[in-house]
Amino acid sequence: MASLWSRNTEVKNESNETMVVKVTRDPGNFEFKEFIIPAGDHIYMCYNDFGIEHNRDRPVNVRVYVGDEQKLYISAYRIRDSGKIVLRYRNGTVTPTYIDMYMVARIGLIIKIKGATKKIKKLLGKQMEKR
Repeated sequence: MASLWSRNTEVKNESNETMVVKVTRDPGNFEFKEFIIPAGDHIYMCYNDFGIEHNRDRPVNVRVYVGDEQKLYISAYRIRDSGKIVLRYRNGTVTPTYIDMYMVARIGLIIKIKGATKKIKKLLGKQMEKR
């Protein structure tokens, strides 16, 4: 779910496997958040969700797992700076593609408005087909 007033990053899973993104904090590698991305789906992550501003001395690690095996490490700054991250899984490795976007397009409220607009257009299209 997109955070309303923060810059959000869309993390898209373009593979046939479910991926799990785990956010951990050092020292101690304590799990902080976990995001499950089904095959072909996406989630929104927000740098603000990591709680970095509350405890700057504990770095955040973002790791991508397929099954129980860690396949990729993503720097937290990539979550902050990228508009979209596309994850592909092939031959046992996860490859990320980082895509930049305008900051305004990444604000959660704008993302929600765009989603609502698409739903309204879809509903109106169905109503026009019935006539």
